[in-house]
Amino acid sequence: MINYSRCILGILAVCLAMPAYPQIALEEIVVTAQRREQSLQDVPVSVTAFTGARLEQANVNEAADYLALTPNVSFTEGFSVGSRGLGIGVRGVTNNVTDENSFVNSIGVYIDGFSVASVPTGVANPQLQDIERIEVLRGPQGTYFGRNAVGGALNLTTRKPTDEVGAKISVSGESFESAGEQFGVTTVLNVPVTERFGFRAVAYYEDSTGLVENVNPGGNNSGHDYFVGRLNFAYTLGDTTEVNFLIMHADEDQGTDENVPSGVWDIDTVSSFGLGCNGAATGCNNNSTSPLTAPVDANIINGAPIGNWQTGNYNKTSRDLDEHNKNTTTLGVLNIAHELADGFVVKSVTGIIGATNSRLFDNDLLGGSTGLLRENEIDATSWSTELRTEISAERYDLIIGGLYADDIINRIDGVQATGPVFGPLTGTGMNRAPAFVIGLPGRVGAPPICLACVTKIYQTEGFAIFSDFTWRATEALDLTFGFRYTDETVTQTRSNRRVTTNAGDLRPSGVAERDFSDFAPRFVAQYQITDDVGVYANISKGYKAGGTALNNAGGNSDPALDRRLLSSPYEKETLWNYEVGFKSEWLDNRLRVNAAGFYLDWNNLQLESFRFLTPGDLTSNAEFVINVEDARAYGFEVETLAAISDRLSFSAAVGYLDAEITSDQTVQIKASFPVDLKGVTLPRSPEWTATVSAEYRQPVGLGEAWFRADYIYRDSQTTDIEGATYTQTSGRVTPAGTGFVPANPSGFPYVAPSYNVVNLRAGYEYSEGLSVTLFIENLFEEDYYTGTQEDFGLSGFRLRPHPRIYGANVSYSFGGI
Repeated sequence: MINYSRCILGILAVCLAMPAYPQIALEEIVVTAQRREQSLQDVPVSVTAFTGARLEQANVNEAADYLALTPNVSFTEGFSVGSRGLGIGVRGVTNNVTDENSFVNSIGVYIDGFSVASVPTGVANPQLQDIERIEVLRGPQGTYFGRNAVGGALNLTTRKPTDEVGAKISVSGESFESAGEQFGVTTVLNVPVTERFGFRAVAYYEDSTGLVENVNPGGNNSGHDYFVGRLNFAYTLGDTTEVNFLIMHADEDQGTDENVPSGVWDIDTVSSFGLGCNGAATGCNNNSTSPLTAPVDANIINGAPIGNWQTGNYNKTSRDLDEHNKNTTTLGVLNIAHELADGFVVKSVTGIIGATNSRLFDNDLLGGSTGLLRENEIDATSWSTELRTEISAERYDLIIGGLYADDIINRIDGVQATGPVFGPLTGTGMNRAPAFVIGLPGRVGAPPICLACVTKIYQTEGFAIFSDFTWRATEALDLTFGFRYTDETVTQTRSNRRVTTNAGDLRPSGVAERDFSDFAPRFVAQYQITDDVGVYANISKGYKAGGTALNNAGGNSDPALDRRLLSSPYEKETLWNYEVGFKSEWLDNRLRVNAAGFYLDWNNLQLESFRFLTPGDLTSNAEFVINVEDARAYGFEVETLAAISDRLSFSAAVGYLDAEITSDQTVQIKASFPVDLKGVTLPRSPEWTATVSAEYRQPVGLGEAWFRADYIYRDSQTTDIEGATYTQTSGRVTPAGTGFVPANPSGFPYVAPSYNVVNLRAGYEYSEGLSVTLFIENLFEEDYYTGTQEDFGLSGFRLRPHPRIYGANVSYSFGGI
């Protein structure tokens, strides 16, 4: 493996040896990591910032694009809300992604100061057209971004209206090698209606045929249609009050999922269908044998096998179902700032977001004949209001505030067995059920079933008070103490439908309500060695509420059996972050070097796990939250930016992370496998992350031509606790003897392998507002995937490909946009 620590030291040595160009200086980057505008170099937080200009030039349209450029930040794609769904990890702190029981996120996502991470329907990945900047904050952000920010926060700031009439239109096109194509158009309009009132309007439309071709005539393709509209209003009252109001609406309509079969069964599939036992070692039940000895080729029933990831299929799938993933999001954010006196400002942030998700997909991946189909309907609303005062004096800064928040998520879930394998459907909608079931261990001749048909309501309601006091002890030394006290009530309601067509076969309903509170302090010492070099030390605590998992105690589909509701509480998660860092500029502000080292210490880390309470009985499916008693992570990140000359600039970033579970603890995961957690690497925790970029600009005619190259490296990682412990389940019979997990020495696909990606971009910016950009992404056509979030099915895990992409963008603007 490449020694990236030596690489980064070599890079810094080259930069330090550069000759002096006093006329060149790096542009100052302004951030709001502490809820007020500050220079990036003055903030005692490890933060990576992207300006709007950089986002547009790099064709950054979604979170995965900028997260890939950020050290010690990882992500897995394929979350079940469409192609923009992500599971995010920061320094080993990960968002739970099933949103079945643990629905409070660990990574905060903020748009203009309002938290949108509480609605798990894809809204945490908004379209990024006309964005002022994005900040990725690492470590607990309890004082300023307390909601859902135990591991860090993504802080997005939209562009506000300006005092000049302006407009922009941008047209883009992309071609996915050996797959489809995509077209997009963006329009921006800025109007200062009066001296005190103006608005800025943004509209974006995207049409794509998708990354994956569906070869089955009975299903649809993986294309999508996206539309986003955004309005920003700015109003100034007198000389002391500013009002900003954001309205955003997004519609996302996608067909089948953009993934292909891996050809490797997951544990649940093996256990549920009695697979892999033929010829296996002793321990398999005789009744659990199956004629299937290997994953089903997704198109074998149609007579033309398409292969899987292992055999080189990266762009074809076979779905006989018209799948869909439809998301709608409506957002409103009101920001008010009123200056009571010099250095005394009152600010409020009030926002509401509503989101819906409708999903229908082929749950078994069988291809030629629908076996199991799943439907999800989600309707969620989140709102919060925050009021704070900011006092700035000669020797101190003081912030005091409070927040109230209420999140409600309504889910309707259902999995139906249908088709020639399971029999025809009877009934309509979520009450559909097959006439009979065959091939499931212990279920031959059983009544027809509706798997996991349930209605769930999640609610988190609470308040917080927070404060942050900075004392300028000397001209060079600042000392900060902050805290956030949080009090929350977490409620889960579960209403079960009929499991089979038997009138008496009902699963019980129930309600679980729990209260959680926490005091999370923050201590910072910041010392300015020179005007350009400063160091800091930070101790901060992060907190995430617990809850209760409600599941059916199971049995099988016989209605005479006990149908108790299983209540499984889990505790709040806390995290202490110990961090030291420095921020510096050298060579007359031509070289910027920022670095941080950290140590994280968890208590009751929350990880999700799924299993069937009764092996082989798909009606006994259950979602659990595992509290890992102790875990730790340590590492560092270094970022550097250099102006080599007035035409050439260079940047590099590297992150190192070692994150593992330290408690001596055994838990049950899929198929009720007991696994030992001690020493297991945390999911979404790649050891090394690195990026290197270079940009060259050259005046040509009446404008300027430019060329940019980006290199991205991501180490291997796993997606969840099942993947992280695969070595303990590989080559073993399931505990109940209902299946055999094939030996898997390579770890595929549980371990997403490391990858190297090179992106090239070139463009010309004409002085009259016209610009043209050409780009190639994944130049060397690296075949990689980031995670394994779609797993259950007879053809194996589904993996999202990343083909080489050719693209172009043409835009015209006037009025300073």
